[in-house]
Amino acid sequence: MKRYALFLIALTACTGPAQQASTTPTGERMTPAEQLHAALTARLQQSDFKQIDGGGPIGGVQSLYYVTTKSREEVLEILTPVIEPYTRDIPWTEDYGQYHIGLSLKDQPDMRFGIGISFVKPKTDTYKNQPDILKNYETDIVYTPPYEWNEP
Repeated sequence: MKRYALFLIALTACTGPAQQASTTPTGERMTPAEQLHAALTARLQQSDFKQIDGGGPIGGVQSLYYVTTKSREEVLEILTPVIEPYTRDIPWTEDYGQYHIGLSLKDQPDMRFGIGISFVKPKTDTYKNQPDILKNYETDIVYTPPYEWNEP
């Protein structure tokens, strides 16, 4: 009987969060795009990141903006494992002080998302009306949630 009880506890511990993460509050199954978005926003809403107002939509999609005291490399280390289950590979590109990606989802290839991770300090014009960001944060993140991609 003890073995059976331990087995049930272990089984629940292994399967519970994954099942919860893949369903909506109403019990509907989430798409891979919804799962990725939920996982990324859950991580970016933790206390080591702060969401900021970044303005209106870019290309019809409303991006989400965050800042952190962590370095760009630390942010890469944090976000890469969150993204990996949903993509084939993560070819981070670096140019002009920004790491960025634009990827389609492996299980939903018609959906794409993007992330940019940049230094805050050189963005004096961007944050001229928000001096606390320039003073207190090292890295900013622009996250474009999954959107339908119909281009070849």
